[in-house]
Amino acid sequence: MRIFSLCLFGLLSGCGAKGSGDSGTGSFSDTGTPDTPDTGSDEPDTLPDLLSEATDPEGCEEVLGEEIAGAASMFFGEYTQSDGVWVGEERWLLYANQAWRDIGGSDCEVVWVAQALEIDAPVCAGCNFGLSTTLVINETATTCDLGIVGAGDGTTTYGIARQDDGAATWFFGGSGDLLGDGHHISDAMNFLSEPSCRWW
Repeated sequence: MRIFSLCLFGLLSGCGAKGSGDSGTGSFSDTGTPDTPDTGSDEPDTLPDLLSEATDPEGCEEVLGEEIAGAASMFFGEYTQSDGVWVGEERWLLYANQAWRDIGGSDCEVVWVAQALEIDAPVCAGCNFGLSTTLVINETATTCDLGIVGAGDGTTTYGIARQDDGAATWFFGGSGDLLGDGHHISDAMNFLSEPSCRWW
């Protein structure tokens, strides 16, 4: 799990529908519906919406029986590819616990603009793809107080294990530690991490 301090360095889109391949007005059936060729591929043409699956996991309320201000934390990222460059965004999703709310905290997110180049796959479990990524804070979209959560700009590398069924597992390139799980299609990838707790 990332902690961007450079938070990521220590502690951090749409695909068009495929054409049918038959645009004629003729018919090979008695229904009047043009045939659609079978491409033999089960690959979807859009990524599942992982961000909509991110909800407060709760459970980050106490440390050794003492209530401490903090938040449940998850990381999300989505990239699309064009001309050999991968671009997109990453988000650090923070769900405030009650102790943080009591002193003025609230749910918030840190948003980075991401740009990455393909690299050889780092050494990690099943990795067959790599990215060298630059992340820059999107101050307009970010709602967290950066002074509290300790996030900033930075660079990192990822190793990604892309499976034939469209699944993708992301790892930090330097350590080989798991980042999260997601999906891939021909020109896009995403991930969502498991939740963890952060304390201020």
